[in-house]
Amino acid sequence: MPDPTPWECRLQLPNDPRASYIARHTIRTALLGYAHTPELADTAELLTSELVSNAVKHSDGPVTVRLCSHTGAVHVGVMDNHRELPDPLPCTTDQDFGRGLYLVETLADAWGRYPLTTRSRTPGWKVVWFELSAAATPQRPAASTGVVYQPKCDTSRRCVALADSPADEVRGRYLACGVKK
Repeated sequence: MPDPTPWECRLQLPNDPRASYIARHTIRTALLGYAHTPELADTAELLTSELVSNAVKHSDGPVTVRLCSHTGAVHVGVMDNHRELPDPLPCTTDQDFGRGLYLVETLADAWGRYPLTTRSRTPGWKVVWFELSAAATPQRPAASTGVVYQPKCDTSRRCVALADSPADEVRGRYLACGVKK
């Protein structure tokens, strides 16, 4: 069972190809250290790696990763200084790029992106975030049970875009976790 006490981890990384590796391993270590399942850690590690890789590729400054766990959910946000809000590309089998946000959209329980305003300490930056439910993460059954592990695919997962709803609703999950814009 995950530790019910809310906690947060922040990581400031240079714009360097190694940033994805460092973020990936930091996220995994933190989640497993706080007793989250290996399956949740795997998914968070993959999605964090994709978002940090995108941030390094498209921005020219440092990248900040924020991991927060509270009330049965894990939130990861990646901030960078590239102003453009990303949209997932349609995924085709013949392209070697553009699958990162597709994976986030497919595997996260919720995700979104929003620009940081002039009231923030980093105006002109943006945040791309995702949420994974810690409570709904299935545990692998013991090998002796003969039960096959089948992860649930939830097609109701959606992206919350800034244009689709009021800003407070877009940031609601992060505001609850203490992120201030």
